[in-house]
Amino acid sequence: MTSFHHPRLGQLTLDESLGWWETDIAVPLFGGQVLRLSFEPEEEDAPVSDALFAAAEAMLSLTPAALAEITPHVWANYREFRDAVGADDALAIDPSADIWDFVQPGGVAVDMRDGDTYVSFECNCDWEIEHGLMLVLKAGMRWVKVSDYDGHVTDGHAYDKPLLDEWIKDPDAILPIRTFEQIQATPRE
Repeated sequence: MTSFHHPRLGQLTLDESLGWWETDIAVPLFGGQVLRLSFEPEEEDAPVSDALFAAAEAMLSLTPAALAEITPHVWANYREFRDAVGADDALAIDPSADIWDFVQPGGVAVDMRDGDTYVSFECNCDWEIEHGLMLVLKAGMRWVKVSDYDGHVTDGHAYDKPLLDEWIKDPDAILPIRTFEQIQATPRE
């Protein structure tokens, strides 16, 4: 089988070079922009697991208002990059600007790591053209990471520091804003 139809997500086609199932779909979170949605296959008896579909459907229920929670994180990412390269070498973005005007969402990957589902947005951003920006939702509903694009779904996963993800255990906690220096200072255990 190289394609199948999902009632909410439409026609999914197997990218045989990657082994992922893909579809193009309007994403309300980004104003209905059509993005490539990719699923990592998880089960031998089904092309895509129900858990991955549920995460994608949860993400598709989010409106642009959900970006407000991570807007301070995106600003922090910009400022940290600007500080690292020097203000003279970085794009100058006025603090009164809408930071999202400088972010272009690209592909969306839905996969499972350590038994949890994650929806990861790979974005381009005008201030960091080499590494871009990564936005991650756990189960398609809860923001758990904003960083340059590194392919890791949480900071704890990225730096092999489980303590960085302790906040996730509290269902009422929101993603903390941390600098690279704070991440580096966090012990491994």
